[in-house]
Amino acid sequence: KLSYKEGILKFNANYSYLLNQRGQYDSSMLLNKQSVKLAMELNDKFQIGRSNANLGNVFLNLDQFDSAVYHYQVALKNFEAINDKVLVARLCDLLQVTYQELRQHDKALVYGRQAIAVLRNANDPASLSAVLSNASNVYFRLRHSDTALAYLKEALVLARSINYKSHEKTVLTNISNLYQHTLQVDSIKPYSEKAAALSRELGFPEGEAIAHRGLANYNVFKNNLDAAYK
Repeated sequence: KLSYKEGILKFNANYSYLLNQRGQYDSSMLLNKQSVKLAMELNDKFQIGRSNANLGNVFLNLDQFDSAVYHYQVALKNFEAINDKVLVARLCDLLQVTYQELRQHDKALVYGRQAIAVLRNANDPASLSAVLSNASNVYFRLRHSDTALAYLKEALVLARSINYKSHEKTVLTNISNLYQHTLQVDSIKPYSEKAAALSRELGFPEGEAIAHRGLANYNVFKNNLDAAYK
């Protein structure tokens, strides 16, 4: 049975998630700050970790990256203390993403590698696929496009293995984008076509538009200008 304070923490975590989805970040921040205070009063490392992670998410959504890093680091320390490896990996991935936003790619790489190492032994293909996809962005920005591509292709295999179609669409688009940036022209088309088809199947017009932009770029590279402007 949950105590009164634990009940408030559970409610705040669930409701602040909905507020974030609606873009109501100020309200979400108030709830999560309350949760941090309550978790500290309970001296519960899991709750301290979760409330700080949720508060970090708010700061990340507000592009206040230094504050996000601070709260993610507090969360990470507490999840490490209770030896919850999957939560540690998820926090490392959030730090990877946040350090990318801060253009601190070497730090992002450290946390990305840590998350991948944990998740390879965690039987959590959805999380591993997401972390690999995020890590590929770091490697690409560090001009290691071969490693970036290898991570994306592994992420694609994992997403397909569990029928994680929304993430499969994202990875297909990312592979197409990588091929566009590295001018591997003949490889652009199949991934853009698959991303467009899957976006259409999922009812995601923005994803379909991005995929069609990849196809347009392919046709420009091939000097098929009539097809590019269709």
